[in-house]
Amino acid sequence: MQPARAAIKTGQLDGYIGALETGYELEENKEWRVITSAAPYVDHFITHVFFAREDLIAKRPERCGHFSKAGSIPLPS
Repeated sequence: MQPARAAIKTGQLDGYIGALETGYELEENKEWRVITSAAPYVDHFITHVFFAREDLIAKRPERCGHFSKAGSIPLPS
């Protein structure tokens, strides 16, 4: 993210695709302007993913469940 901010400020980069919440924050600070989100172009866009080893899921499913319940993420069956 920081290299992109610097590249935009120096005119080396014309645009950037990143987290919308970051874009809104930078727009509020008058650093750049959000022109669109990826939603019109990408169905079911996933920005955050939790990974766990199969053995952890099998042996300690409650540990994975904490993450799942926090974000309403279904665990694999």
